[in-house]
Amino acid sequence: MFRSRISLLIAQARAASKCDALLGNIPLKRLGKPEDVASMAAFLASSESDYATGTTFFVDGGLTWNYREQEKKTGLQSAFEIATGVISLKHE
Repeated sequence: MFRSRISLLIAQARAASKCDALLGNIPLKRLGKPEDVASMAAFLASSESDYATGTTFFVDGGLTWNYREQEKKTGLQSAFEIATGVISLKHE
């Protein structure tokens, strides 16, 4: 089996104690596989995606959506924004 960088990172994450907590935040209840990203790349390279413009596709099993839902409920900055350094500019 070919061991990509992503599969090695997944193997390391599975060994970490934080893996269960992470899986609890992913609605699909599994870590991503290289094939998940490859499928999106194949779609974007195909004529099936010709009409998709100005769109961000998240290949994360719903993790980003789940963090956004938690942010709405609590009113706090999401863990996703903290982890990725994304800053929301809100005009008052």
